[in-house]
Amino acid sequence: MVDVTEKDCCFKLRPLLSLTIMPQQRFAPNDLSIPDNLRERIELWDILPPKSQFQQYGPLTGFLSIKFPQSHFIVKPQALLREIWEIPQDTTPEDVLAIKDIILGVEDHTVDADEEFKGEIRRRLSIDSQGFLFFELKRFF
Repeated sequence: MVDVTEKDCCFKLRPLLSLTIMPQQRFAPNDLSIPDNLRERIELWDILPPKSQFQQYGPLTGFLSIKFPQSHFIVKPQALLREIWEIPQDTTPEDVLAIKDIILGVEDHTVDADEEFKGEIRRRLSIDSQGFLFFELKRFF
C-alpha cells in the first residue's frame, strides 16, 4: 500500500488528481484572483480531508485575505460552529482519549475496536481547537 500525504498530492500527483475532480466541484472556478495552487489545495480536501481544522487555517486565511484586503479588514480564525457530540454517561475519560486518537489516526493496538467502528468514528466525528468532539458536517464550497 502506498502512503500518500497531502504534500504528495499537491505536488507529485497534481496531473492525476486534476482528472478526478469534476468541473462542478471546482472551488471558485471563475475567480482569477485566486492562485491555482491555493485553489488546488482547497479542492484536494474532497479527496484528502485535513486531519484537523488547523490544517485548514493557512489556505482559508489566504483565500479570505484575497477576498477581504488588509487595508479594510482583519482576517483571523474563529471557532467552528458545529454541533458538539453529547458524550454518553457511561463513557470514561480513557474512552474519549481513545476516540480522539482514532480520529487523529494515532491509536495504538490497545484500542479495542474493529476497523469498521474506527471508520465510522472518523466519518462522523472531528475535534475542534478546544478539544471538543463534534459531528462532522458535509463540506460545501
